[in-house]
Amino acid sequence: ASAADRKICFITAVFGDSVDEMDQIPSAFEAPASISQHPEKFSFLLFTNREELRRPGWRTIVLNLDLPHNIIKSRFPKFMSWKLQFVLDECKTVFYADGGWLPCREAKTFERFSQKAIDNFGGLVQLIHTRSNGPVDELSRIAKFKKDTYINIRKERSWLIEQPDFVANSTMYCNMAFGYDPHNAKYQELSTFFWNRYSSNEGTWRDQPLWSYVLLHYNVTPAHFGYWPQAVRVPQVQLFRMAGSVGFNGHIYIK
Repeated sequence: ASAADRKICFITAVFGDSVDEMDQIPSAFEAPASISQHPEKFSFLLFTNREELRRPGWRTIVLNLDLPHNIIKSRFPKFMSWKLQFVLDECKTVFYADGGWLPCREAKTFERFSQKAIDNFGGLVQLIHTRSNGPVDELSRIAKFKKDTYINIRKERSWLIEQPDFVANSTMYCNMAFGYDPHNAKYQELSTFFWNRYSSNEGTWRDQPLWSYVLLHYNVTPAHFGYWPQAVRVPQVQLFRMAGSVGFNGHIYIK
């Protein structure tokens, strides 16, 4: 597509050993009609490793990725969709949301945020995380909420602290939903740096602590998308709503 014909693409990514264990994806037609009824302006792309996963209004894209486990696999389309030529051809901007979440604001809101991503130095719009005081605090939260093993959390903490420009209380962003311009060279550069570390499986499989450091490292301040959790809970400012259901034992991975 020519640049003028590119769309805003809503994407999600669910990778698992069976469809039953995964986040349950709602019909895209449950999004506002100004978005879901306008396929000439908006696309819904569902990335998965399960051929059989089909949902109304979503285009299923099956990726067979040679990566250590399903959580890491799901992060490839989340952050690195610009590596896929059809995404560059079709999407002017990408709005990622975790499985089960749908946009719940009208088209004009997302068109405004799309332009903010395009205008941003790093090609990003992000939610500020109001419950986390930086990467070190976030690693403690990951342990508390049983989202990863202590070994992985310790390895991540050690690596971060060794970085000469690391700041323990740098701004935390919530990555359950965010937008980016896949054509932005700075975004491509910083996400590649992030991906090389993240996909090595040498630290935590939670992406927020490392992402916070990477944005600091590249001196990128994302355009303001709102605050988490307000943007998924408070009706006046809500951008996404849970329209499906959460799988993977509530995303608790540690016994």
